[in-house]
Amino acid sequence: MFRFRVLILFFVLISVSTSATSLRFVTQDTSWSGSFVLDEDVFIKPGKKLTILPGTHISMNPGISVQTDSNCVISIVGNSTQPIVIEPAQAGSYWCNFLATRSGSSVELAFADVSGGQIKISNGATGTIQDCFLHDFNHGDIPIIYTSDADSVYISRTHVSNYYEMNIVRTPALVEDCLFEFTTADAIDFDNAPQNTLIRNTTIRYGRGTNIDAIDFGKVDFKPPGSRGRVENCMIHDFSDKGVSVGEGCLDVVVTGCLIFRTGAGVAVKDSSIATIYNNTFYNCDFGIELVEKNPGLGGGHGLAYNNIIWGNGGSIFMNSDATLNISYSNIIGNTVDTSNHIYSVDPLFSNIAIDDYSLSPTSPLIGVGINGEDLGAVFPVGGIQEPANELRLGHPQSNMELKGDSIMNIYWSTSNAIQSVDLSFSTDNGNTWSALANNLDAQDGSWQWHIPNIYSTRCMIRLFDHDDTLHYVNNFLPFSILPSGDTTAKVTVDHDPGFYHNSIDVALTAPPGSIVYYTLDGSVPTDRSFVYQQPIHIEQENIPVGQAVQNITASNPAHAPYSYVHTAPNSYIGPSHNFWDAPNVDLFKGTVLRARTYTPGQGLGVTNTSSYFIDTTINDPKYTIPVVSLATDPSSLFDYFTGSTFPVLHIQDMLLPGTMNFPVVHLSEQHTSSISTKRGNVSCRKMWGLEFVASG
Repeated sequence: MFRFRVLILFFVLISVSTSATSLRFVTQDTSWSGSFVLDEDVFIKPGKKLTILPGTHISMNPGISVQTDSNCVISIVGNSTQPIVIEPAQAGSYWCNFLATRSGSSVELAFADVSGGQIKISNGATGTIQDCFLHDFNHGDIPIIYTSDADSVYISRTHVSNYYEMNIVRTPALVEDCLFEFTTADAIDFDNAPQNTLIRNTTIRYGRGTNIDAIDFGKVDFKPPGSRGRVENCMIHDFSDKGVSVGEGCLDVVVTGCLIFRTGAGVAVKDSSIATIYNNTFYNCDFGIELVEKNPGLGGGHGLAYNNIIWGNGGSIFMNSDATLNISYSNIIGNTVDTSNHIYSVDPLFSNIAIDDYSLSPTSPLIGVGINGEDLGAVFPVGGIQEPANELRLGHPQSNMELKGDSIMNIYWSTSNAIQSVDLSFSTDNGNTWSALANNLDAQDGSWQWHIPNIYSTRCMIRLFDHDDTLHYVNNFLPFSILPSGDTTAKVTVDHDPGFYHNSIDVALTAPPGSIVYYTLDGSVPTDRSFVYQQPIHIEQENIPVGQAVQNITASNPAHAPYSYVHTAPNSYIGPSHNFWDAPNVDLFKGTVLRARTYTPGQGLGVTNTSSYFIDTTINDPKYTIPVVSLATDPSSLFDYFTGSTFPVLHIQDMLLPGTMNFPVVHLSEQHTSSISTKRGNVSCRKMWGLEFVASG
């Protein structure tokens, strides 16, 4: 019989920052001001208000959230001269969210610059976001703004940039006079949107990637009811997929007064959805309007369209299945003139296509020929807040992306019309040194094709300069990675076989000429952020002395060596079996895991070599009389607060457990990852990103 023994050595460097606040529960109306690091979750008790005063600067530790109970207020209201700044405390990290949840609660933001985290409104709460800048939150598939069953959300005069998506679920919403740009998923996703959902006078631009819509109306998991909503006087451009997607059985969506250009389909109506499309201009799209059956068996889309200009697109109208379109009073390129339905096909005489001005010139034949004597096409002015005179924004590549070396991609940016030309520089060392990529590029082109070098670096950045003012520049908020093309089979060789040794050893590594060898001693896969091999690695006998501090993992208190003292199981006093975790009561024998990998310029990354060493003067006495198997894994696989397999779950049976778990009173809902046994009320759950916990039996 084999006994499997897992011996893993972890070595972690932990940076510690001091905090000016130790708040965990807000039990009375409280105000924050000044500059400080927030390093604990904050829970606001029922009926209380947390006010963050103008000029406050908060640095948020990883995973930190500020959450309400019922009838609470989170007020984050600065002013034009004293904005509030909320940002990550650690470069390369994200905090969690500001969460208003439960009836009577609200979160209000004004004149706030918020980066690296989420704003969330749910379960009867309300949200107001005005005159804010929300940016640089591209953490997996987590929305930068997320609502679920909220009472309402109002977003006005707000700039949202470099993010995954905004997701509004079963929530009345008004979005107006805003700018959304540089998104890696659907910029604005309305699911099960109720009647009176409205987005107007807003610019949505620069979706980066494939299958990305500017606005998407749909359902969560195809569950009714279908969405209703209105898109009015918006400017939408540069998206790979739809400008406005109306799908999954939408009951009534209106798109009116909008300018949509350089998208897949301008408006797509799918799967028995119903849309009214009038007074819009579609230019340089794959198709102006699509009405299709996307999901088999759900039927085609159905539309009523009038007063539109559909000009200069790859195709004007596309339909399949049993889709229907009643169209009149419209100008369609290449279409047969239909005088009975007032379908025209004449040059619209746009004001200036070269600068994307698609308003009608005074001599346009489409003036005054609409259904009630209106002009055809978009109703100008369209779009939201205008960029400032010195606007300079880098959109792609975004932070934390992984790019492939020796490939082609476009670098994207946006600038105001006042900036005539731009320069681009590139860094492989987190911005310490820079090399020029291109100079004197036309700023209004908005993109430049880049042949990505075939290198290896996880610390890459792009910097965008105003050519005429080199002190005016922007660069990536966090670094991105370039992985070399064509990985090699080269493998580091070690001069000591893994296994048992009586005395300390010096392990020498060899690799092909010209290679760089990266190595780790913490079980993680080596990267260019790991140790660089220069001389034999000294490995000696080590023990973990008894009496180390027990580690209770939280979002802001990550695990660190020695990992044997991580509290990896809950204390359970209920159910058929009682589980207890006890700290070690003796010194622990410690092994060493050496992992090494080559990087050979021009040939790529090699295979990771893993070797485990156990050193003890009594190792063959014998110390063990049964076989020993060593397994190595990245520390986060075991001990990460959100994803680690050994993080303790909380067991609930009609009550919260006593003890020192420091969980707030929590509700379980369908949004939580949970496993429910066949016995009523016996639940185990794991905290997920931005999700609250509530125990309700």
